[in-house]
Amino acid sequence: MQNAMSLHCTFEPLSAPDALAERWKALEKKSRSSFFLSWNWVGTWLNRLARRPLVFSATRDGETVALGLFFETGPSRFLLHQSGDMAEDSIYIEFNGLLCDDTVTDLEADCWTWLTCQHPSRPLLRRPTFDLNRLSEDSFHQIEASGGSSGKPTVEAAPYANLSWIADQHGDFASALSRNSRHKLRRSITLYESQEGDLTLSRPETADDAQRYLDRLIELHQETWRARGKPGAFAPDFFEAFHRQMISNSFDQGVIDLIEIRSEEAPLGYLYNFLHLGAALSYQSGFRYDEDNRLKPGLVCHALTAQDYLDRGLDRYSFLAGDSRYKRSLATGADKLYSLRLKGDNQLTRLVGATRHR
Repeated sequence: MQNAMSLHCTFEPLSAPDALAERWKALEKKSRSSFFLSWNWVGTWLNRLARRPLVFSATRDGETVALGLFFETGPSRFLLHQSGDMAEDSIYIEFNGLLCDDTVTDLEADCWTWLTCQHPSRPLLRRPTFDLNRLSEDSFHQIEASGGSSGKPTVEAAPYANLSWIADQHGDFASALSRNSRHKLRRSITLYESQEGDLTLSRPETADDAQRYLDRLIELHQETWRARGKPGAFAPDFFEAFHRQMISNSFDQGVIDLIEIRSEEAPLGYLYNFLHLGAALSYQSGFRYDEDNRLKPGLVCHALTAQDYLDRGLDRYSFLAGDSRYKRSLATGADKLYSLRLKGDNQLTRLVGATRHR
């Protein structure tokens, strides 16, 4: 492990997207950061934005060790990996933070020290603020270690099922559920199979097939949420276009996992998940609901998918942010996501101002 010393940090407009892509992907290989900081996600997002971000970069001995993208959303106010536009941010980043080289100790803390309190106070300059949403726990603790003024964070739970633990302790996924959840699952599967035949799990073989799976997921998802008087996640055009492009760009890399659970008569539902570093992340879904409330398509689809992941040797099935009942019923634990406002170094006000006149 190396010490984060002699960092050279910059904060400037993105001028060469192709060069950033190469730097980002090279750094990603040295990081165990979240899927939401992978170039599959970030690159797709950048490609669809109306304007370009500011790039924070830290190098050591000429080698890039940290990167982050910021948007100025008001006078000296910045968002990390969000643009401030509601449609563009509707894709909902989670486990946020700077992309950092894992071999450099305390690196993210040192980067935030530079961003927040490197320079003496300049009272005639406005101190910038950073709005940091849904940070990973590691990133939050690095910010705390930097000594920056962070105020009181808000915290969201991101439940997950520890598949490795379930495999060791229970053997199969259903056995790890509570007695009540296990009863509902088994009753629901029995009812489906008695009425509609055996249940099967399938995946698309090509990116074009994946787009068709997404078509069906969107139809079920939007139907459900509109019936509840809500617009649904796919209501913004940006949201659907982003995911269409990500499937086209990334499906062949094995990071997109679209799943159909169906009976012999009709689909029960679709899951749109990501695969990253031995974990599956449950991102979106669409289910066929029935008047018989004993039929639980969401519970059945997630449980059968979790068992499939367990059989394939994945370590974790993350249900991402949101402390809903079905997530609690399937989970063995929960990560924490932090959102906070951070006071920046007022030297950045001068740096950013200078870039506007280039």
